[in-house]
Amino acid sequence: MLGARNQTPSPLGSFLHADLILAVSITTLGLGTVALMRTAAAEIMPRLEDHGISLALRIAPDAGCIIADRARLTQVLTNILANAADYAPEDSEVVFTCERTEDGVRFRIRDHGPGIEEGALTEVFERFHTDQGGRGRGAGLGLAIVKHVLLNHDGNLEIRSRIGEGSEFICHFPRERLVERIPEKAES
Repeated sequence: MLGARNQTPSPLGSFLHADLILAVSITTLGLGTVALMRTAAAEIMPRLEDHGISLALRIAPDAGCIIADRARLTQVLTNILANAADYAPEDSEVVFTCERTEDGVRFRIRDHGPGIEEGALTEVFERFHTDQGGRGRGAGLGLAIVKHVLLNHDGNLEIRSRIGEGSEFICHFPRERLVERIPEKAES
């Protein structure tokens, strides 16, 4: 049960129970993948530009629309892009892709940073996990939030990483989350 975790008060308050909060805040919205990707990219561009990192958006024409909570899914993609901005080398490129697959749709974010050691691939999802290798100094909640938002959207995250070559974060969403066009009530 989501609410049965440790109830110890924390200065971070509700962040300790982000999974519970996210589980009850999901609303059904249709959002176009193009608009979603552009919103996430716009939020992270200043951070990328500060380090001379370019962002390549690659959106398949048949990517379509996804039923999801717009704010939470934007947060997922922005959190992953923020990690890429923290670890990608100066004057490099981050590639942000969306494509339809046989099983649904996937978003991929690829950097050419130092990579993640195989033994650390599960640790990065733990709350308050931080790594001293990047430029950013967050609270270590970004990927923990990503994990829980994706679970609440029937999605999952795959990480492909090679030391010295970089990392690729792949968010998979099932076919049941896809629609051909955005429902009229969801447009805003």
